[in-house]
Amino acid sequence: MNKPRKIAAKTTKVLSAPKRTDPGYAQAPIIPADSVVRRALVFVIAAMCLLACLALAIVLTAHRSTERWAAAISEEITVQLAPSDAITREEQMTRALEILRGTPGIDRANPADEVEIRELLEPWLGSDADLEALPVPAMIVIDIQRGSPPDMEALALRLSQAVPGAVLDDHRFWLERLRTGGRIVVWIGGGLFVLVLCVMVACVVFATRAAVSTNRDIVEVLHLVGARESFIAGEFQRHFLVMGLKAGMAGGAGAIVMLFVTEMAVRRWLHTGEGANARLLLGDLSFDFVAFAGVIGIVFLVAILSAVTSRLAVHRFLGEGL
Repeated sequence: MNKPRKIAAKTTKVLSAPKRTDPGYAQAPIIPADSVVRRALVFVIAAMCLLACLALAIVLTAHRSTERWAAAISEEITVQLAPSDAITREEQMTRALEILRGTPGIDRANPADEVEIRELLEPWLGSDADLEALPVPAMIVIDIQRGSPPDMEALALRLSQAVPGAVLDDHRFWLERLRTGGRIVVWIGGGLFVLVLCVMVACVVFATRAAVSTNRDIVEVLHLVGARESFIAGEFQRHFLVMGLKAGMAGGAGAIVMLFVTEMAVRRWLHTGEGANARLLLGDLSFDFVAFAGVIGIVFLVAILSAVTSRLAVHRFLGEGL
């Protein structure tokens, strides 16, 4: 049977099909409900959704850790009192504490515990080192008010003029490095998120064009009986919306399971001896409501992108001519 006769047969079948107003009407889909290509595309979209959710979790974790460290560093500053020939250590400490405790914006200023200083220096100097015989500076730990911190430059100038050997360290250098590193991680995670969505959109475009090409005869019949391009594009859009929603839900569910398992495993490891140092850096790793709300948002975003992409691809394909 040649192509014109095939089209005529399909046209007769379409014209004799029940109308939407007929009882028991059931519209046959333009695209087959189950095929190898469809199953493969569902798997790809689900995998892309899972990767997008993991990228979002990485971005949120990096941002949360950076903000926690920045807050901890910005709320505490130190004053180092280097040994000086012009003044004794006790007088240095007395003058510095008097200035610090009388400065607005400072909640508390206390000398650092010598035991803690010894523990910090022990890996390099050993446990038997005599710190009093070494030019080790004394330290004052200062807690500042977050809402109204003191003027650091003016405070540093007052300390240097009144207390020989006093150096104020507001950790500004490390704070900037920390925030820069956090921003880099966030940008990398955001780039991966966008890249994953772009790959998914490309897959949907190719699958849509392949579906239109495979069902070319059906599309020709629909054109022949007067169907508009918007109707055909709407059928493809509906098909890919449902498929994208199902694939997104599968990928989102997999991401939630992975996040739960990862959270439990990392929390258990952080409370062991090996993970003690990592716990200082990461804190108690947890994926809160924002992370799970983001996963749900990604699921709907994947479904909408699949539907809109397929509709645009069909319009472009039909505009190029069947």
